[in-house]
Amino acid sequence: MRLCFIPSPRLLHLLALSSIATLATLARADDNPEQATDVPSAPSTLPTLATLPTLAALPTLATSPAPGGDQFGFPRAIPFSRSASRDAPAFALAMAPRGVWTAAGEFGFAAYRDHGLTLRPGFYGLLELEGDEQTGFSVWPSQQIHFWRGAFSLQASLAFDDLAHRLCKRCALEFTLRLRHESEHYTGANGGGSAIDYSDRPIVGDAVVFDVATALWRGHWLIIIRALDDFFLPDRSSYSQGPGLDLHLRYAAWRGIHPFFSGYAEYLFGTALGERSYPDAYLVRGLLGIAVPGTLGDLMVFASGDVGHRKGLAAYTREATLGFGVRLAFGSLPGM
Repeated sequence: MRLCFIPSPRLLHLLALSSIATLATLARADDNPEQATDVPSAPSTLPTLATLPTLAALPTLATSPAPGGDQFGFPRAIPFSRSASRDAPAFALAMAPRGVWTAAGEFGFAAYRDHGLTLRPGFYGLLELEGDEQTGFSVWPSQQIHFWRGAFSLQASLAFDDLAHRLCKRCALEFTLRLRHESEHYTGANGGGSAIDYSDRPIVGDAVVFDVATALWRGHWLIIIRALDDFFLPDRSSYSQGPGLDLHLRYAAWRGIHPFFSGYAEYLFGTALGERSYPDAYLVRGLLGIAVPGTLGDLMVFASGDVGHRKGLAAYTREATLGFGVRLAFGSLPGM
């Protein structure tokens, strides 16, 4: 008695797909010698397969573009989203010392590269909600929102790629110019009642912001230093100028978790607006925690410390507090 083997259609289909994938890998190895150092050379009859349009058109074999491409990508070579500033473009929830919800971000319209430079025009937007309760802890204090502020800006970042690479292979150097507006508001009681008079509170208003940042690598340590200055437009703000300094320090030896520290300090010089003169304000803030890196950015869990004035209509309150929160920060870090 003779036995015969009849392959099923499913088995033939799997064998065909396996053959196509193997041939495509060999064809791509011939096209890109730098990535083919560990791949054996293909027979002389195989390179002609690289010219077949059917293999190039297979969607399962195509490589997806990296985030932050030439259009609608990341707006900076050195993202501002890891800053300890309350204006950082990130999604965040602070559960102490009081509830603060932040929905902010920035994106680039396009990226233009030439002569060792990269120009990225972009847009920034921020909405922040804050409670006015006593300091404490609440996981989801959704009924305690009182203050809120909004901001937006048009911006352009210029990265000096060639100059930065002379410092180190993974370094970056960037200048950003922004035209920014911010307004402050509060939420009235749902049950009605008399409005609260906040007419004596400072107005942030309109400003031209200059921003210079550098990213340096020292072994596994990433150091980002940023100096910025807000020049407020005359008769459009309660302040005249607002210099600031920002530092982000990260240990990136491990793939899945990065300990970090972010520190930020700003000083706002008060000025006269209308019939009122407004005092100076300052804020020093630090974040200490861990970041879980991903393709599009970081998930950051942190403890915070603040010394100075609050934001928005609560700007006359000066305090020193400790707290903690979580942040989703978008943007790829240089050299990672």
